[in-house]
Amino acid sequence: MTDHRAVSQLVSFHDVTLQLRDQRILRAITWSIRSDEHWAIIGGNGSGKSVLARALYGAVPVVSGEVEHHFLNRREPGTNRPRSAEDFIAHVSFEDHQHFIGQESPYLQSRWNSCERDSGLTTLDALCFLAGDTFSGRRRKSRTGMKELARNAPATRYLDIASLFERKLAHLSNGEMRKVLIAGALLRSPLILILDEPFAGLDYRSRRALRSLLSGLMKGATRVIFVSSHPNELPRGITHVLRLEGGTIAAIGEKEKVLRTYPDKWDIPPPAPEPRGSHRRRTRDLVPVLFKISKACVTYGGIRVLDKVNWTVREEERWAVLGPNGSGKTTLLSLILGDNPQAYANDIRVFGKKRGNGETIWDVKKHIGFLSPELHIHYRKTLTVLEIVCSGYFDSIGLYRECSGRRINAALKWMRALGLSALAEKRFDELSAGQQRMVLLARASVKRPRLLILDEPCHGLDPENKRVVLDAIDAIARRELNSLIYVTHRLEELPACISHVLRLRNGRITAKGKRVPALGKRR
Repeated sequence: MTDHRAVSQLVSFHDVTLQLRDQRILRAITWSIRSDEHWAIIGGNGSGKSVLARALYGAVPVVSGEVEHHFLNRREPGTNRPRSAEDFIAHVSFEDHQHFIGQESPYLQSRWNSCERDSGLTTLDALCFLAGDTFSGRRRKSRTGMKELARNAPATRYLDIASLFERKLAHLSNGEMRKVLIAGALLRSPLILILDEPFAGLDYRSRRALRSLLSGLMKGATRVIFVSSHPNELPRGITHVLRLEGGTIAAIGEKEKVLRTYPDKWDIPPPAPEPRGSHRRRTRDLVPVLFKISKACVTYGGIRVLDKVNWTVREEERWAVLGPNGSGKTTLLSLILGDNPQAYANDIRVFGKKRGNGETIWDVKKHIGFLSPELHIHYRKTLTVLEIVCSGYFDSIGLYRECSGRRINAALKWMRALGLSALAEKRFDELSAGQQRMVLLARASVKRPRLLILDEPCHGLDPENKRVVLDAIDAIARRELNSLIYVTHRLEELPACISHVLRLRNGRITAKGKRVPALGKRR
């Protein structure tokens, strides 16, 4: 096997301009990656980070200039076929997650409606599929050999996914799926590994495990390209940084030198004092109950995902739901929303009505605003940003009804509050993943719902946009007096308005009650 470490230059960009559809995203990109370097690509949402990363393996057309892969003079063993960049480069990104899970779960509620389905990939099947046939040019392994490799791989041990091997892929949480994608990419033993916001959706333990895994990986033959909006999250082994701003390279070079050029605006200030008002002094027993869940149990394939969960939420309460990947957080939300058929086998009352007494799912959802990673993954419409926000009035994926002028004006107001006005006429699929998440937050809020459910709303956002979102959530709580359920793996992302906390682990509630004042300081 060829020793890749002997190659001095791996990839070179020569005055490259990159374009998606009819829009030029990056211009005048000159950049070289050497075999003794690990790079980070950093910048704000919409700066072009993911586009540049995808151009490394030929997924984005080059309008002018040249991208040179110095390792592509090799031929497929036993043939004269030239190798492609993707034979040597593995990648994990939001787009990869969206593409892969979209094939397995073609619509948003399919995750909850697959409880009796025997078909569909298991996690172990998915790992073998993700590892691919070539294994970076080595002889194709048998299916049994691939499964054995997956079981014994360091990524399996570090990311603690062996217990998921027999689970159906459709039943994995967002964070669990992200770990499977990373493990699948590592199984290819690539020359270059591109990780685009790999910590998004991972709990603290998983983030720490991934850091340790990358630390060992960087000492071997694989070169890492780490794409992130957060310069403080870069792994220790990163040697060089490329910073993008406004579609061009703002700084490039050794890590320490480039990070010194990073603007102070990315620091997130401490949370504002929790808003106080007359509604805080109301006697708890007089405050109406929004929903009540009594001894709820949810089971998939013999695995108890939720176990005797009791939870009551009253109007004007703002709850944080915390817990590790796979603890049951998103499943719990699916019971409230009515997306999960097992909601009707449990004692659940939402807005005063017992679930299963004749109300439709839309009767419930018209009072709820909702944002989650799963919604983002399945929202693939080619509508404009304004149309996407307006779809929140009708709880639809796509816009199939005409909006009144009053509703359009309200949508524009929400977009201004989140700094999205300049994007109003842009197509949703032309935005970066972080910008899309901001648009979907505006969609969730536009109808001024009685209950706002936000599952990892800061997922993929740069520090500046994260600050905008957290301030907007606090403003909503202060002005609209909405009730809120907020799910996160990061305590520093908790809004100041959070009044109560619920913690889950292995499908059971481990703690529940009023928020401790010191919990979740923003950094």
